Amino acid sequence: MPALPRRLPPGDFRIPIWIRYTKKILVEEGHSVPNLIHIFQLIVRHSDLFYSCRAQFVPQMVNSLSRLGLPYTTTPENRRLAIELAGLVVAWEKQRQNEMKVSPDQESHGKTGDTFSTGSFGGGESKRTLDGPSFSDDLSKRVKVESGLQSLCVMSPSTTSIPSIETPGSTSQADEEYKPNAAMEEMIINFLIRVALVIEPKDKETNAMYKQALELLSLALEVWPNANVKFNYLEKLLNNLQPSTQSKDPATALAQGLDVMNKVLEKQPHLFIRNNINQISQ
Repeated sequence: MPALPRRLPPGDFRIPIWIRYTKKILVEEGHSVPNLIHIFQLIVRHSDLFYSCRAQFVPQMVNSLSRLGLPYTTTPENRRLAIELAGLVVAWEKQRQNEMKVSPDQESHGKTGDTFSTGSFGGGESKRTLDGPSFSDDLSKRVKVESGLQSLCVMSPSTTSIPSIETPGSTSQADEEYKPNAAMEEMIINFLIRVALVIEPKDKETNAMYKQALELLSLALEVWPNANVKFNYLEKLLNNLQPSTQSKDPATALAQGLDVMNKVLEKQPHLFIRNNINQISQ
């Protein structure tokens, strides 16, 4: 997979052929959960290759979170994959924000250097650095874009035998500049809240998954500080934590609810209260 950008360069096409085939299979076979899982595992494991063309995949990734991660009957592997997908979208957006911060600084630095001394500086390019923590070391390594990959999806458009499949946001902005819309932001944050409340941390594996969901919720609220978290939605989830098929200890459920509330209040102390003052005061 890492050799594909070298073996199958985009040429005159806007989107590389291996990206187009991956998207084609995802759209045509996405109704099958095993095929959906296989494609998403591929994207998670090789996320650096898909970063520059993420606009082709993020909408379906977000729409599949609840399907893979929330049913009580879902397998731990599928739930973990759903959490990783949510984390990948958050990490991609954080990387985009960091790159947007770095680019203006580089331009202003170059202009200042030209003003003081023309030709006194070398022609080497400044290295981009991605500041800020990621939700895991492994994912932070995977989402770093390899040299030359970011330009794959901004080539001049051309016709192709594979049908072009448009996604929300991909037509109005370059794939390289793609960001999830407000509805997707809210869906990701609500998913992380719900999955944190669904998980029962009774062993080492589920406890690690629970902590990962909380950590991602905190990171998502940093990346999208103005996302709307509804109190009545949280209240409804807490009231329905224990369906007839579950036997979760009420104390455990209460502790998980408080953990989620603490994460939200840490990142949105004023916004959350202001948006939900009527429900909180009742």
